[in-house]
Amino acid sequence: MKQVRAWLRMTATGGDYPAPTSEADYLAHLNLIDAALPTHGGQLEADGTWTTFSLWESDEFCQALPGIARAAGHAYLPVLNPGHGTVGEKLMAVLDADQSVWEASTDQVVAMATETRFDAPWDGVIYDSIGFSRPTVPDYIERHQQFLTMMSNKVRAAGLSFGLASHGQDLDYFTADLDLGLVAEIADTFDYYFMRYRAQPPSICPYWWIVRELEAALSAGMAPSQMYLGIPNFAAYYPDGTQDLAEMHTVTHAQAVQIVGENSASIQWIEDTDDGLYLQWSAQWDNTTMWISDGDTVRPRLGLADYYGLPGMMLAMPGMGDESIWRTIADWKRPASKPTDRFYQSPNWCA
Repeated sequence: MKQVRAWLRMTATGGDYPAPTSEADYLAHLNLIDAALPTHGGQLEADGTWTTFSLWESDEFCQALPGIARAAGHAYLPVLNPGHGTVGEKLMAVLDADQSVWEASTDQVVAMATETRFDAPWDGVIYDSIGFSRPTVPDYIERHQQFLTMMSNKVRAAGLSFGLASHGQDLDYFTADLDLGLVAEIADTFDYYFMRYRAQPPSICPYWWIVRELEAALSAGMAPSQMYLGIPNFAAYYPDGTQDLAEMHTVTHAQAVQIVGENSASIQWIEDTDDGLYLQWSAQWDNTTMWISDGDTVRPRLGLADYYGLPGMMLAMPGMGDESIWRTIADWKRPASKPTDRFYQSPNWCA
């Protein structure tokens, strides 16, 4: 059975374009989801402890989520945050400490997952392996890999699955931290969410680039059965033509349509460029390009899961996308379906 793992945003974000929580979208599509990955599994502190977000203690949906997931037959896999959105100083403090700190930190992960947290037992642990700028320390990679190996061994010994996740970066950036051969050994699953492509023009991961990154991961030793590709369900643009990733605006599909209308732009299908197949919707005005996701942009990525024999896909931040994405997922998961759409083809298509 083809799986969809839901990476759940547990807090709404503000800014120019408020992003919703994942609550309503998750509840509306329980029948299409196989695993819940709440983002607030724990935040790593400099002393090696994992703090629980206060949201768990105050939010009704967070309190109810474990029961909802189990009643729906979903795996419950909270995500650990080792420093997402920071420069990585807390993780480095842990990696600079002696082995007793590592032991205590990884023991706490197992304890949270099996007994001490209100939502225990978990079905597994997802370690969000990126999100911070890597400090320049000669043996940083070795220490990080040793720390994760220790965590994996303990989590698995407790009868839980251990997964790694990477989102928002290309494979070269990820492998500067972690060797994929080791990832293949210590991780039961690898959620690889291709969020942003850095070349010009900036985009939400063109089709040809995803094929290249996926084949590189498999060539490095990852097994197809470990890999979950990301489903892009949001829209994104750089204001005033800037190419700075820090300035990128991530918006919902509804917000994207509104912004396009306000700028008297039109949404056009971009099938390919000189680089290769993009298979995306885009809108342009002034010095700005917006990339928009919907069922048509998702369909070829689902086709990659079938072509490579992957167990499923990971949908980040339910609530951001258009309902057409869920209709496409439903068609993809239907056992008797035989897709014939022109955007549902093999990677050879982009040769």
